[in-house]
Amino acid sequence: MKQNENGALAPPSQNAPNNLTTATNVTQNPPKSQAPDGGKKKHKSDGWLKNRKPLVLDSKVATLALKLYAEQLKYGWDYTCKQIQATNPKDFQVIAICHNRDTYADEGHFWKPAIEKEHYHIILRCTDRKKRIRVQKVLKDLGIEYRQKLDDELWANHGVETVGNFAGYATYLTHETETAVNEGKELYSMDELVSNLTTDEIQKIRDGYIRVAESNKKLSADDWTSIDDTAYNLGYELKNFSEWYDSQPFNVRSNTKVKTIRESYERGVNKRIAEGAEMLRLCVFIHGEPNSGKTYASEKALSGKRYFTVKGGGTGKFDNLRVDHQAIIIDDDVCPYLLNMTDNYICRAYKRQNNNPAWTGQYFIVTSNYTFFEWLKLCKLGEKHFEAALTRFYLCEIKQKEDGTNYLALSNPSKRGSLEEQKQRAEMFKDFQERFNQTMAGYHPQSNTYDYSGMIDESFQVTEEPEEEKTAAGTGTAHSGFETGTMSKKLPCGNPYNPYLRMDILDKKTLGGDTATCDYYGTCGECKFHPDKRECPYTVRNINLSSEKLTPETNKDY
Repeated sequence: MKQNENGALAPPSQNAPNNLTTATNVTQNPPKSQAPDGGKKKHKSDGWLKNRKPLVLDSKVATLALKLYAEQLKYGWDYTCKQIQATNPKDFQVIAICHNRDTYADEGHFWKPAIEKEHYHIILRCTDRKKRIRVQKVLKDLGIEYRQKLDDELWANHGVETVGNFAGYATYLTHETETAVNEGKELYSMDELVSNLTTDEIQKIRDGYIRVAESNKKLSADDWTSIDDTAYNLGYELKNFSEWYDSQPFNVRSNTKVKTIRESYERGVNKRIAEGAEMLRLCVFIHGEPNSGKTYASEKALSGKRYFTVKGGGTGKFDNLRVDHQAIIIDDDVCPYLLNMTDNYICRAYKRQNNNPAWTGQYFIVTSNYTFFEWLKLCKLGEKHFEAALTRFYLCEIKQKEDGTNYLALSNPSKRGSLEEQKQRAEMFKDFQERFNQTMAGYHPQSNTYDYSGMIDESFQVTEEPEEEKTAAGTGTAHSGFETGTMSKKLPCGNPYNPYLRMDILDKKTLGGDTATCDYYGTCGECKFHPDKRECPYTVRNINLSSEKLTPETNKDY
């Protein structure tokens, strides 16, 4: 990158002739504006498009916006691009784009829109706001020439002007301002921008990281107008207010006007929600046993995205949800207003009178130990809405491979929306599933229970029965009603699995459909599994346990 001792743009290349144009005053009364959005101030968010004083070649400016055509590019667009990229960003920040896909209705022929003539936008600002540069110096260094008389109207018609809101103009370059979106202007990508800044640096500018002097001087009305416009745009574009606020200097953050600025931000958010903007949202329900890695793998699958996790129960689950969150993970918890949260629209997380966070993300992930329909009931969703919920979700299970690792298995896809929407959502899911399974491939579930065997007193230790006693005890026969085999021993109450060492129970088929009840539940009367002769949960399993010793190891699945 070329350096400059005098802080100017990159000097003209050797093949560029040094022929400066004479300074000329031009008129400022054009018959038709060529400025972005027609130069009309349709909303406060477009305040940066207001009319400005006419500039001359000799004007000294801190910011500059140029609109031009091929006729003004003395050495071609490629030359100008190289000059922009070679400019030292410590001196100037320069962003440019070629608009070659803009359309308009030619003389009322709405059915056959014409392609607007290819044109270029270049915006520039001095990195140090105390410095200025002459307009003619910028034009010379970038290889641009506005021709006297021929280009007078273009110059006066916002072809050469200062920039009020640099963040707003930088966003307009890709037609992502509110007015550009509402007018259906052609969308351009950030990859099409030409600059001496990185993509991240440009994005920060677009996100409203405006520079206000760090001095203790009183901010001017223009300063506050610019800040207010930026806050509104930030809200409309669903950006993070806290990050923007934290980037501001003390003389902004400490001012009482910040409350009004925050209200402007909320107005921008409200405007965007009121428009009912549609979006493609992927909803995935993942059922799996505890400690199977489903939540961890979901977080890894969303790596690079801003996600919000809900877990732990209680109210106010979404109080800290931000408009820039791209995903929500419901970690073994429930979700209020489920159908709204999983619809393809920007919505509010609550229906309270105030403080209702906006939900704008594209990924809604649920990980649960419950089945899908059990979870819907826990969310207090009426059964009449079950079908609507089912169409919104990709239903998945955690399955285990032969090597012991888990993977995400799809059982039922979402069939909601048009064919094209289903196709796009399917691509989103396949990408999520691939990332999820890449994480699971290296994840081996482990027990979360500490080994306390060395700490338990010997009097409570369970001893192994002789083989002959086990065989004799396993000869019990099931009878009709609740008469079943006997229990030989029991483990201490509070065992995390079965409190009994062994129960002489035959399989469900032999019992004829009856459910056995334990004849004995221990002297403490506090057994959490079988107080007061409740139905035994182990007899309904279709398995013969009559001769198998039930221990925390062998019985943990039953």
